[in-house]
Amino acid sequence: MLQSSIHISEEQGIPVNTSELTLVLLLGNGYLSYSIVDSSTKKVLVWSVYNYSGNGIDAIRALLEMHPELKGDFGKRCFITDTASCVLIPESLSDDALSHQVLQHSVGDLQNATIVKQELPEKAAVSCFAVPKALEDYLHASFPGMDVKHLHAAWLHTMPTAALDIRLCFLFQQMHACIQKDGQLLLMQQYAFETPDDALYSILNVADQLRIDLKDCPIVLEGMIDQQSALSVKLQQYLPQIIWNEPSSHQFPASAEQYPATFLAFQDRLLSCVL
Repeated sequence: MLQSSIHISEEQGIPVNTSELTLVLLLGNGYLSYSIVDSSTKKVLVWSVYNYSGNGIDAIRALLEMHPELKGDFGKRCFITDTASCVLIPESLSDDALSHQVLQHSVGDLQNATIVKQELPEKAAVSCFAVPKALEDYLHASFPGMDVKHLHAAWLHTMPTAALDIRLCFLFQQMHACIQKDGQLLLMQQYAFETPDDALYSILNVADQLRIDLKDCPIVLEGMIDQQSALSVKLQQYLPQIIWNEPSSHQFPASAEQYPATFLAFQDRLLSCVL
């Protein structure tokens, strides 16, 4: 059920005492990853990514069967979802009843789901998303005290406040676009794509709607995109100011050198959101 896509780790493995370490799980559409990090030194001990078919609970269950050490007594546990729809609501309108109405209008039936709210004081907003009750129960039974976040809301904590900041993150067949201007969020959206032309169309369509001239804008690319891939070649034809390598704030094992810098940039930003 799980197919390994990325794996990096320290040669000496995980310490027996995990009380000073942080476990981060990320569940997306068709992929699941886990990271173990020393929060005090920002040293990444393990980062593994798997593709899966089926539902998320079965994928996490299979992961725990493969890696029972993930049930250890970690100092901090964080679960990040990329499978649920997320809406941002102004702080002034974020009472429970209104949040429920807005989220229900966005995603539909919430009868078997739990609404999770995450404050974003730097954006004067609250992130609201729905976690299926069955998944929530399984997470709390398997990882007591685990913090639950949404990928989009987590990323907003690390977004700079440049005059114009455009970031595209590719996670297999999903593209996440985030655009900010003068510290104000203009767009945070996820797009599915099958071909490079699909991804390019979504980017050009967004730029047209927001009246952004992509020829004059630096654009940060990160995630599961290789600089030599067909997708990269297509994007470079229309996006002349691509930024591939941003400084990393975490220390990765030597085995990480086999992967493109864009892969590590994604993971670095993800960990910065929760540590």
